[in-house]
Order: sequence, then structure tokens, then C-alpha cells
Amino acid sequence: MQKRLRAVLAALLLAAVCLPAAADAAPALIRLHVIAASDSEADQAEKLLARDAVLAETDALLAGCENCAEAYRVLDERLADVEAAALAVLPGRDVRADLTREYYPERVYGGLRVPEGEYDSLKVTIGAGEGHNWWCVVYPSLCRLAEEPESAPVLAQAAPSAERPPQSFWEWLFSLFAGERADHA
Repeated sequence: MQKRLRAVLAALLLAAVCLPAAADAAPALIRLHVIAASDSEADQAEKLLARDAVLAETDALLAGCENCAEAYRVLDERLADVEAAALAVLPGRDVRADLTREYYPERVYGGLRVPEGEYDSLKVTIGAGEGHNWWCVVYPSLCRLAEEPESAPVLAQAAPSAERPPQSFWEWLFSLFAGERADHA
């Protein structure tokens, strides 16, 4: 039940803060993109160490932010702290953190669909940045949902059928309560 509550709160935060104003616009959120120096096993392991350190830092930095604009401003002002977090686990490595705009494909985080499109992105590059990458949504934080794929309710179908459009936020919310009644009946 606690996982379900956490997932509901994350979905409500996403809906309240980041639903697009226009139907075809990408939601206002900030992605995290961590790129390894190379595809070697050691560099891929370093990428994951940097990812974990950056997530811990951004979780703390963005905890009090009320919207994407505020989160972007905080990240812009504290890029050096993001780099320092990665460098703390990768001493002696070249690490760069930048705010940029990048294209991302559609991705499902714990059942919550984030559409493809261009997003503001916190890009962390290790070394030459020629290796495989890792990415998620850093604001509002959906990265932990990516690690727990079964913990979040479905906000919209990942691949909507032609017969039925994607489930609306309100349909999803009401279905949660309908499911609760059915579970306890």
C-alpha cells in the first residue's frame, strides 16, 4: 500500500506540475542524461556510480522546488555541485554537467508514460562521452520509478490503440479508487 501511495503522489505531482498546455506539446519536465566515457565494462560501471551520486545530489537540490522553472534555475545555479557529486565517486576523471535541450524517445517509468520529444536535460558526460548512456526524469523525480517498474500505476497506455485514446489522468485516478473497492470487497 505504501508503494501505491508513493506512486500516486508521484503521478499527482507529475500531473499537477507537468501536464502539457497543448495536446501535442511535450510535458514540462527535466530529464537526466548520463553518458559513459566508453563502452568498456569499467566505464559502464563508472557511469552507474556517477548516476547514483548525481541522483542523490539532485534529489536534495530539487526537493523544495514547486515547478520546472524553479528546478531548472536551481540546477543552473548548482551545476558545479552536480559535477562535484560525480567527481566525488570518480576522482581524477573528467566530468562535465550541462543544461541543454535534447530529444528523448517515449519511455515508461513504473507504468507512467512520458512521450517522446525535446526536453530540458541535465547532461552529465564522463570523459569523451562515447559510451552507452542512461537517462530518466530528474524533475519531477521519476528515476526511482524506473528502478521499480511494478510500483507505479499506469497514467496512460504505453502504446495506445487506434480504438481508444490514451487513458486520461482523471480516468486513471478514479480507476485507482475503483480498484481499492474491488480489492476489499
